[in-house]
Amino acid sequence: ETAVFAAPGVFVVLWASGFIGAKFGMPYAEPMTFLTVRMAGVVVLLGLIVALTRAPWPSSAGVLHSVVTGLLVHGCYLGGVFVAIDNKLPAGFVALVVSLQPVLTSTLANRLLGERVAPMQWAGLALGLAGVYLVVSGRTEGTAPPFAWFAATVGLIGMTLGTLYQKRFGGGIEWRTGFFVQYAASALLFALGALVFETRQVQWSGEFLFALAWLVLRTGTKPTNCAASRAGAGDSDRRRLVLLRHGARRVGQRRLVARRGARHSQRLLSNS
Repeated sequence: ETAVFAAPGVFVVLWASGFIGAKFGMPYAEPMTFLTVRMAGVVVLLGLIVALTRAPWPSSAGVLHSVVTGLLVHGCYLGGVFVAIDNKLPAGFVALVVSLQPVLTSTLANRLLGERVAPMQWAGLALGLAGVYLVVSGRTEGTAPPFAWFAATVGLIGMTLGTLYQKRFGGGIEWRTGFFVQYAASALLFALGALVFETRQVQWSGEFLFALAWLVLRTGTKPTNCAASRAGAGDSDRRRLVLLRHGARRVGQRRLVARRGARHSQRLLSNS
């Protein structure tokens, strides 16, 4: 029971520390190369867990769903984050952009649940995105090119679509083997990106090894934390549906917050 209550807090710490690990490791390896090495370590770690616990493997359909989820949640999200940081967008600003994921997820969940999304709701989401851009773009001092913002947006969209896809198709997949397939699929994607676009050179410094070890352990233990947070949930499918509907009902409140953020951003720019 203690693990169930502690899991959300631990997850937040693990999620936030990923941006710090990326910042420390990026000077020593290109983004796709760094992610390939990282995911290879995670796959080995999870492979040991799967072998020791003799976890059941999903069906062929479950494997396919896990591959799609992995390419979206880990491939697009991590790839976008690391590429954005590599292109001089500060890690804190990248975190701010991708933190809009709950707002975007709630808006899309509205449509997936068969409810009509009003034009004002889409406008609220657009204002939220514009507000974030206006706040952070003036503080990057022109060092971050548009491609960095594009990469961060890809990470945001990938995480959003991956979250909804997993909730729709991945509810019954065993978590150990499911995550193993997800990380293996994303590792292959990163390896392909490194092969095509990068030199694949790594400086094996102490700082890089520390960042790599932390990110591997962080990513490898995150599935265990997620499993603990789901323990005792009862009917998980019904619980996920309730959460989606609850998020959809809160879109109006978040739209108001987004509009206020955009107005505040405009005031900051006018005073600068």
